[in-house]
Amino acid sequence: MARENHQRSDVNRHQEPPMRVGPGTLIGPSNRMFVRAPSLSEVLLTAWMALMLSSILLRAATATAKFERETVAAGESVKLSIVVEGGTPEYAPQPPQIQNLTAQYVGSSQQYTIVNGRASQSVTLDYSITPRQPGSYTIPALSVGVDGKTVKTQPIGLNVLKADANPNDPNGLSRLAFIRLIVPKKEAYVNEVIPIEMQLFVQSAEDLQLPQIAGEGFTYTKPMEAGRSRGQANGQTYNVLVFKLTATAVKTGDLNLGPVNCELTLLLQPQRRRRDPGDPFGDISEFFGGRVERKRIKLSSTVEKMNILPLPSEGRPEDFSGAVGKFTFEATVAPTSLSVGDPITITTRISGRGNLDGIQFRIPGSWNNFRTYPPISKTEADPLGVEGTKTFENVVAPEISDIKEVPALQFSYFDPDEKAYRTLRRPPVPLTLRAVAAAQAQPTILAPSASLSVPAARKDIVHIKSRMGALATMAPPLLNRPWFLWLQAFPFFLLLSVIAWQRRNELLAKNPHERRRRQTNRVVTIGLAQLEKAAGARDTELFFQTLFRMLQEQLGERLDVPASSITESVIDENLKPGGAHDEMVDALHDLFQACNQARYARERTSGELQSVLAKARTVIASMKTLTLGSAK
Repeated sequence: MARENHQRSDVNRHQEPPMRVGPGTLIGPSNRMFVRAPSLSEVLLTAWMALMLSSILLRAATATAKFERETVAAGESVKLSIVVEGGTPEYAPQPPQIQNLTAQYVGSSQQYTIVNGRASQSVTLDYSITPRQPGSYTIPALSVGVDGKTVKTQPIGLNVLKADANPNDPNGLSRLAFIRLIVPKKEAYVNEVIPIEMQLFVQSAEDLQLPQIAGEGFTYTKPMEAGRSRGQANGQTYNVLVFKLTATAVKTGDLNLGPVNCELTLLLQPQRRRRDPGDPFGDISEFFGGRVERKRIKLSSTVEKMNILPLPSEGRPEDFSGAVGKFTFEATVAPTSLSVGDPITITTRISGRGNLDGIQFRIPGSWNNFRTYPPISKTEADPLGVEGTKTFENVVAPEISDIKEVPALQFSYFDPDEKAYRTLRRPPVPLTLRAVAAAQAQPTILAPSASLSVPAARKDIVHIKSRMGALATMAPPLLNRPWFLWLQAFPFFLLLSVIAWQRRNELLAKNPHERRRRQTNRVVTIGLAQLEKAAGARDTELFFQTLFRMLQEQLGERLDVPASSITESVIDENLKPGGAHDEMVDALHDLFQACNQARYARERTSGELQSVLAKARTVIASMKTLTLGSAK
């Protein structure tokens, strides 16, 4: 029995963890108590965390649904996210069964942010939605349980286009990249703003140019990137870039909208070559990550046929100035109690969605007994210029005291959805005018006569001082100080430096060979420093990887070919015919052979690596002075 108790005591000694009872108090299995007072930093940290947690818990929970892209083609998958803020969802709701629509829950993610001392927590529930047929679909409001309460999302719509089985593909590379033009309507009115979306699907590319849209009879805003995501189309997985802009028709009739053109460089993975059994090293390019083939292509979308209608003449209001869209109208008048001739500011705010540039508002010329002045306007809009507010400030001045009110104001626009004109009115504003008081007669200044007594002294007359007094002790003005003059010249020298820098960049942009030569020199300089460190640390693998990359960069710059295509064979194919001397050719062969054998050779000593480094310095210095037939 005693031995059993002893073993149990040993087990407890090794397995029971210390138990924390309060701040600074630890109780372990040996029943010894250690008391440590909490530090000030621990107290402050605990209070701060409690404050942040309380701010999160006290905030009302909300749930918002959003699609990664609101327009897709049939057969493509799109991500639906439900963002829950102010709490933790208890479960992921299942969207209802909708015909021709497949929904699948894919996972969740959490995010904590603190901005200006305000903490926020959000949990995102992600779903993959795949439509099978074109049309318009609506995901109804979904209920989410959050910390014992139920919150609902808003309904959200998805527009599904017909699957484009044969995209415009003159290069025959649609499986790697294609671009799509999305126009929400095929019929519009002149001066109506048409939102446009361009979706670029690409697997792997670089040097992407901003897509440009063609089509006569329209004015376009500058495209802006609206999001990036991953999506599937035609059985392939793509990186999807979404660009948005607007088009405004300036003439009527049947017009072509598009195509959208985009240039980029595709990164193609060539097929692996079958390895030669007699070659123990294989392809050195595969040892350093494989080769990538680059292909410059131009993508083009299909053209959308548009029917542009003229604005109807029937029912057109007299004050219609060309505004097309859907707007609201507000007006304020101040002051309303003033004198005749004093200015009155009439501030009108026209808000909504449509052609904000086409909105004009002026005080009618029928306002009698008011003097009017040209208005001042200001526009605040979203980045696309589709939604916003345009504010006008009109200044008028009443000319007679019989005016009792500012007449009614109105604004007219054309609603393309309703296909009708709309007029918004604001009632008259009462005025209280005061007549201008008669001007007081100015006193007549008479010449002093002998009968008028002039005081011998006036307290308000001060004699001019004949001496400078305290002014003589003041420091000289800044204009007489040399350092101040040099300080004024600093902006001029700074401007000259900026101009010289811009001029240098322009010259380099026009001379790609000089730009590449400078870039190669930077790579070689950094690489030599890395070789020195690798040699000192006897890191053979890093040493020869860096050396091989430096040889590729330097030879590629001299031969004006991509560095990734440089192998040992170019020495005999290009350097010898180009005039390279035999010592350089032999040294290059030795360096390439050393790189090829580095994978299987023994570890090199620091002295051996320093010897290879010295040879590399000599060869690279010789290559910089080498002039070949293809080098610029």
